[in-house]
Amino acid sequence: MSSNEDETKAQIEICSLMDAIRRQFQPGGKWGQVDDLAEYEGQMNALPADERNLSREVTIYANICRFFSERGWIIPYHIRRAVREAATLDTAERTTRFREVNEALMENIHDASPDTGVRM
Repeated sequence: MSSNEDETKAQIEICSLMDAIRRQFQPGGKWGQVDDLAEYEGQMNALPADERNLSREVTIYANICRFFSERGWIIPYHIRRAVREAATLDTAERTTRFREVNEALMENIHDASPDTGVRM
């Protein structure tokens, strides 16, 4: 095979792998959004307790981030840094970190607009 043929074959393989990964994050995929509450609860209950607690905190974080995004608000740098650093922590510490981050974000929501429709 020529160099161009090798490169084309490699690009096709990479695109195929990327497509397979992308499909895993689509609805119905292994890592896709779960819209059915019963399915979500079933998945959560199947996790070990420490992972379940972390999963709940990360879900809350994702929902708060969506709230910020919908309003065009920016997540403060110190909170983004705390989330990035959480990757180096064990599960229990990571859960605590996300709980702290969520609380800080909720305070930011309240400070930014007392009339957000969010109850504390």
